Amino acid sequence: MRFFRPLAPLLKGWVFSFLGWGMAAFVLGVNFVGGTDIPWTRALHAGIRDQLPWALLTPLVFRFASRFPLDRANWKKRLAPHLLLCALIIWGIHEWKVLIDPGPGPHRRPPPISATDLEPPAGQRLAPPPPAWDFFHFASVEIPIYVMIVSAAHTLHFYRRAEIRAGQLAAARLQVLRGQLQPHFLFNTLNTIAGLIHKAPDKADSVLTMLSDLLRFSLEASSAGQVPLERELEFTEKYLAIMHVRYEDRVRYQFQIAPNTLDASVPTFLLQPLVENAIKHGIEPNPDGGEINIRAWRDADLLRLSVSDTGRGMPQPQATQERIGLSSTRVRLRELFGHAAELNLRDGNGVTVEIAIPFRTLT
Repeated sequence: MRFFRPLAPLLKGWVFSFLGWGMAAFVLGVNFVGGTDIPWTRALHAGIRDQLPWALLTPLVFRFASRFPLDRANWKKRLAPHLLLCALIIWGIHEWKVLIDPGPGPHRRPPPISATDLEPPAGQRLAPPPPAWDFFHFASVEIPIYVMIVSAAHTLHFYRRAEIRAGQLAAARLQVLRGQLQPHFLFNTLNTIAGLIHKAPDKADSVLTMLSDLLRFSLEASSAGQVPLERELEFTEKYLAIMHVRYEDRVRYQFQIAPNTLDASVPTFLLQPLVENAIKHGIEPNPDGGEINIRAWRDADLLRLSVSDTGRGMPQPQATQERIGLSSTRVRLRELFGHAAELNLRDGNGVTVEIAIPFRTLT
């Protein structure tokens, strides 16, 4: 039956169910025996009578409630099956207790009554017999257990659904941000080619060739949310090579990368927007140009990256923070890593953007 597939989670559920209900039976048995002369065999009998059915049924009820939850869209259609299942379970447990324990109790059927039992003793009136078995009293004990199991299943179901939706929303946001960065980079590079095509055709041809390499690299990385730092550095270096062709010696750059960070996982297109900002706002306004320095090192469980320039610094820090590269990078880091990531700006002999993210690898 499809209901029992996959079987492994159901078997795991039975293991935990028997452990939980067995612990409940043990605690109740200790309270039952403690301070009395009642033997443990009677406590064991009571535990088998009361806890064994629920130990068997709990994973099944949990799976049924998880697969047929009572949500806003279809609660009217599914309420009847839930009520029917509850009634069948309560009736089944009642029959089980009648079978295993014919002694006194609200679940016990009355023994057959003979005609002589109905004759009152001499001089006495026949008193009305006690109720045969108070099913409603029995159900008032078992129904809350069923409701608690169904409630726990619904809580876990809605929590998982909220997590999935949050992940889908974060992925959609990241896709939008990447869609903003890629055209932004492409348009700027095409403007570079347009500016060189008449002044320096050879340089324009060289930039176009490097742009094709970048686009191929971009397409290969577009399906991956994160890439090894080594690949991200290759992409950034190609971009810097294009900028070096455009600005010649006005744009100089160097990499200071610790070897033990090359396999670290980083978001795609993490460094290029920061380098572009450094060139546009730090190097380009300076007639003498400047230098871009990209560093990466490991700090315990963190990967630290920095992109610095030797430009004029930040005359308007707030405006700098709102540029597309920085603002998009902030949002991406927040979506991917939450409070575990940091992005800070430091002003002094140029601007330095410092990033710290958890050190992880893709393998």
